[in-house]
Amino acid sequence: LAVGSGDIDGAVHLYSGTAASWLSLGRFSGGEYSEETLGTALSVAGDEVFGGAPSGWWGNSRSGRVATFTASSGQWSASESLHAASDDTLAYFGEVVAASANTIVVAAPRAPDRAIVYARDASGQWQWEASLPTNGLYRSSSNIAIDGDTLIIGEPSEDFGSHYSQGAAYIYVRTRTSGGITWTQQDFLVNVDGNAYDSMGAFVSLSGETALVGVPGLNGYTGGAYVFVRSGTSWTLQATLTTSEAVTAGAVIGYVGALDGNTALLGSGSQNGVFVFQ
Repeated sequence: LAVGSGDIDGAVHLYSGTAASWLSLGRFSGGEYSEETLGTALSVAGDEVFGGAPSGWWGNSRSGRVATFTASSGQWSASESLHAASDDTLAYFGEVVAASANTIVVAAPRAPDRAIVYARDASGQWQWEASLPTNGLYRSSSNIAIDGDTLIIGEPSEDFGSHYSQGAAYIYVRTRTSGGITWTQQDFLVNVDGNAYDSMGAFVSLSGETALVGVPGLNGYTGGAYVFVRSGTSWTLQATLTTSEAVTAGAVIGYVGALDGNTALLGSGSQNGVFVFQ
């Protein structure tokens, strides 16, 4: 388990255990520079943890970085950092981070290439693989997700027709051929019956052939989430997740969540709780 500290300097706290008992594995700070906001975004893949530091230094500017922490024989240590190709000041590289096996996706909302895909090569080094367009990330640590060769980008500020900020999500897939590796858009996810300011895509999560997409503006800002399922190369809306308890308590859901198999979790900020759907 990885937890960001949330303060201006930032830190990453690592834990191991079960629901009943957790053991601290260590705390890692931003290093020699202050105010790096390390831990703004976090992603775990096997024995690696990736921590976004969108105010981190690279060259002569605060363009952002992603710190990597690895485990060896049960001991965790900082290994390397990923940086944007350019040194654009305040690019916020690392504002969003998502990892899956030997692939990591990093968002830099104010850089020309806003969603950058890196893959590990045969020597274990991270190499640039693709730069994907976005329409303006929501500054959320969870509106990019990757599972294997499938990537989803949430765009809650996307306009759909006359509906401002209805939101949407884009699906990209990776193809490996003798000619190289390409990432191409597979589908565009939107609810044609949605409304303005639904903010669909505030968070996204992938598990196999299923995508969970947060919609905090749903039902008059009580919130919810959409479940999309892939068949072949097409994705269809299968279910809408809402809860009457959220309506009663005034809790907004849909800003944060996660999907694992057939279990979906939606966080509720005002109740400091989690709603579980299966």
